[in-house]
Parts: sequence; structure tokens; C-alpha cells
Amino acid sequence: MNEEVKDMFLNKKTFENRRRMAWISLFAILLIVIASFWLPTTALQIHSVIETIVVTLAAVIMTYMGTTMLPVAFTRKTKPPEGEQ
Repeated sequence: MNEEVKDMFLNKKTFENRRRMAWISLFAILLIVIASFWLPTTALQIHSVIETIVVTLAAVIMTYMGTTMLPVAFTRKTKPPEGEQ
């Protein structure tokens, strides 16, 4: 394989893995929320642990969204303001 194809394949695999991690994090957050409604007394006893886990999983999702949109932001052409050329 030449280097360009290899890099493109690895980059694609990296983003697929990041996407999978973001989906798993989202489902884990939903599962935690459902479990805390189902077991409210246990959720009250360990609420600080639950908050830490949810914030960490949300950070995984936000990191994926940021790294996905970063190349788009850098390649976007901006239009000059009206009246200026």
C-alpha cells in the first residue's frame, strides 16, 4: 500500500472508532439516567459518582463533535462583508 492510501485508511478507522466511542457514551448516559429513575434511593446515595461519570461521558461526546467539526471549520471559506471586496 502506498503511504497516502494507508494514511487515509488509518484516518477513517480512527474516526469510526471515535464515533463508536461517542455512541457508546451516549447510550451509557441514557442507561444511567434510566437506572437512577428506577433505583432512586441508590442514586441518591452515589449521586456524586454518577455526576462524575456523566460529565466524563459527555466530555467524550463533545470531544468527538469538536474533532469532527475542526477540519470543516479550517477549510471553510469566509465571505467578505458586504461592501468590501
